[in-house]
Amino acid sequence: MGYTIDDVFIKIGEFRQYQWYILTIFGYTLISLAAFPTMIVTFIAAEPDWKCVDGYMNNTVCRFNKPITLTSDDYKARCKMPREAWTFVDDFTSTVTEYDLVCDDSILLSIAQSCSWVGMLVALLVGGLISDMFGRKIIWYAGCALIAVATLIMVFPKAFVVFIVCRLFIGIGSGTYIGTNLKTN
Repeated sequence: MGYTIDDVFIKIGEFRQYQWYILTIFGYTLISLAAFPTMIVTFIAAEPDWKCVDGYMNNTVCRFNKPITLTSDDYKARCKMPREAWTFVDDFTSTVTEYDLVCDDSILLSIAQSCSWVGMLVALLVGGLISDMFGRKIIWYAGCALIAVATLIMVFPKAFVVFIVCRLFIGIGSGTYIGTNLKTN
């Protein structure tokens, strides 16, 4: 006599409140480890609007008398002005405002994000070998810890180099985290 799926659930225990707690805890953990470090750059690298400084407004150096938005045609006009002629409008702090990553230096944000993907590539290539030597569980925990520590350090960097290095370590942690979950036959 065969069992139906309902009979098996009754035999082993049904999906109740405890299972929902466990599912919720693991779900939030996976989201915070996988999505948050990758997507945080979207928020901490936001570029605010800019405006002319009062002494330079409406003259030959800075001819704008209102804030220039990100979608404006004149957004890149500040690249031809001296830095003291304009300032950011919003009072929020981002990586762009903290390290003045505008005009020629704006490529550094792309480099920081690329470092994350390079770290992931390296970890995916080497992670399987390392996890075979030390065990998948240890490498998985190490990857999770590396992601958590690097993310916390990345949010409050004192130098942009620290930000880039943390992005690299987040990529390495993500690669080991993902790589140990892959099953090979």
